[in-house]
Amino acid sequence: MDKMVLLPPNEQHEQAIKDLYFYKDPKDTEEDIDALIEWLYKQSHLPNITDRVWLRHFLIGRKNNLQRTKKVIESYFTIRVEVPELFNDMSSDAEWIQKAVKVGKMSVLPKMTPEANRVHIIRSIENNDGDFDAMAMCKGSLKIIDYLMRREPVYGLVFLLDLKHCQLSYLLSFTPTLTKNLMRCIDEATPLRVRGVHYVNPPKFVSRLVNFFKLFMPSKIQNRVNNNSVPSGQNILV
Repeated sequence: MDKMVLLPPNEQHEQAIKDLYFYKDPKDTEEDIDALIEWLYKQSHLPNITDRVWLRHFLIGRKNNLQRTKKVIESYFTIRVEVPELFNDMSSDAEWIQKAVKVGKMSVLPKMTPEANRVHIIRSIENNDGDFDAMAMCKGSLKIIDYLMRREPVYGLVFLLDLKHCQLSYLLSFTPTLTKNLMRCIDEATPLRVRGVHYVNPPKFVSRLVNFFKLFMPSKIQNRVNNNSVPSGQNILV
């Protein structure tokens, strides 16, 4: 994951960020970061975070809204206590990572979309010899998201799922509880916004199962799930 290449925003992306998000003068942002550090110091149940870069990314991701940023930081740490199975042993040589790479690949495209979104690609592997581990795939995605949040402010994230080699047993292993907890982790406990979930090359059985999984997603994410033989307008991969 240290080798992940992420190209910085170009002029078009910078303009999109100013047009689409609540841009704030960097000096004012620094004052808000000071307020977050002071607030965290007073929260006995939360760690005393002083990493200004990490806090800045959370603040920007919540459109520079101080109260919303506090709420998502609280959720970020709370959910790790409530759902520890999705966050334990996140080291690079963890056993679950070896399981995950046998059945799928995950990456982030180097370039942003024109709207300054990052694209997170997940695809299954043909003729794999490993048993599918839904928990490992969820943890892998959360590990990448956490890496992104530490590396840069993430204005929006698009999920692109290549299901060409997906088997029915893979999807059935995503239990309602696991799916609901994953959605909580992404929607409530990270500062990023899911701009779209696109799946391509789906087997025939996928559509009905996707409708079932939508029941466990926030309504705003439900409306952004799309079946695309080719990504809409091609702009996801631009």
